[in-house]
Amino acid sequence: MGEAKARFTMSEFYKFAAYKKIAPWGDDWDQASIIASMCYRGKGRKKPKDFRPNYKRKSQSAEDMFAGFEAFAKRHNRNA
Repeated sequence: MGEAKARFTMSEFYKFAAYKKIAPWGDDWDQASIIASMCYRGKGRKKPKDFRPNYKRKSQSAEDMFAGFEAFAKRHNRNA
């Protein structure tokens, strides 16, 4: 952060933040996974997808969700 303060004025920072809102570079996980794969490159063959979290979940019915909440409440509430 100190280097950023030394290199950018507040005006430049606000312009940069505004620009990122209207023209985002992409997913932050995407960027982090690319950087991680580049750092890891010397230790084996890894691709950016190897460093991305997998958010694919099966869809749940309302009854399944309620059952999950009920089980959580039973485990964590003393009066339940």
